[in-house]
Amino acid sequence: MSLLVQSLGVLGVIGSLIFVGIEVKQNSVAVRSASDSEFADAFQELNLVMASNESLAKVLGRDGYLSREALDPIEREFELQLCSMTL
Repeated sequence: MSLLVQSLGVLGVIGSLIFVGIEVKQNSVAVRSASDSEFADAFQELNLVMASNESLAKVLGRDGYLSREALDPIEREFELQLCSMTL
């Protein structure tokens, strides 16, 4: 009788560990998906801002940063402000 109770207890523990493992995996997938979605939204917002702001688009450039010489003094100041915000 006690062997049967112990066996059922072991099966219950194993079953609960499997359940917890599945739940953790599903939660990890959900968190990763939400994180990817937030990143995509932020990137899309940055693109919209760049598309609607000529100075910002020129400072950031289409293929990365332009040389500072290509910027006028106001755009250079804008670039410095952008860089200071990222530090």
